[in-house]
Amino acid sequence: PAGEARLWPHRPYPEDGHSGGTALTALAMLRRRGLIERDFLERVAGRFLAAGICDGHVVHRRYRGGLRSTVRYLRWCDAHGALGLADAAAALPPDSDRG
Repeated sequence: PAGEARLWPHRPYPEDGHSGGTALTALAMLRRRGLIERDFLERVAGRFLAAGICDGHVVHRRYRGGLRSTVRYLRWCDAHGALGLADAAAALPPDSDRG
């Protein structure tokens, strides 16, 4: 609901960095084809930026209470997160109506 990238769809935790990056790539493609609303991609990208990145790396797992894993996975999480954010940025050109 708030743009979380959950590891399992039926559980609120953990949020998963790899899932978030991959979701952004998939949602960006759907947005470019007009199959989802801009707000949905913005919500997921905003959540990923706010909660999915710490000290310049994608958070592998975020648990209840804000606890998070501290392991850095450059290929598994950082790469998917960077690609997802780049795809989202390309699919979300500036909207002149939003200011």
